[in-house]
Amino acid sequence: MFNRRIAILSVIAFTFGMFLVACSGKAEDKIVGKWGMDLEATMAADPKMKDMPEDAKKQAMEQAKAFLGNMSFEFTKDGQAIAKMGDKEEKSAYKVTKTEGNTLTVEMTEGEGDKAKKEEMTFTVDGDKLTMKQGNQTLVLKRM
Repeated sequence: MFNRRIAILSVIAFTFGMFLVACSGKAEDKIVGKWGMDLEATMAADPKMKDMPEDAKKQAMEQAKAFLGNMSFEFTKDGQAIAKMGDKEEKSAYKVTKTEGNTLTVEMTEGEGDKAKKEEMTFTVDGDKLTMKQGNQTLVLKRM
């Protein structure tokens, strides 16, 4: 259902060891910190879920919990994103390329040199909720 790469890049939110950032300040500072998956909100954002029978929704939620339930992301002030899933950790660099209110366009870079892969996604911050979108994939996170 969710591409592992999206989940990992997903803002590689994968790097949130910092605690709450003050509400005032630059919009890009609002993503700094640790974030955990909000599976219910993420599943509700999936358009495929709306037309599923209830038993299929329940099974999909169980699979998502097994795969994504312990995933967390951390964004640091210096542009590092760390995604954690169980005992695995993946690091990336991020750069905010555009800001419109509480919506940020972020460029994520995984790897270096010729092997570097860049992807663009949008982040919308609403209090302690962070919504990351890339294409038709949406992840909803909550501040830890």
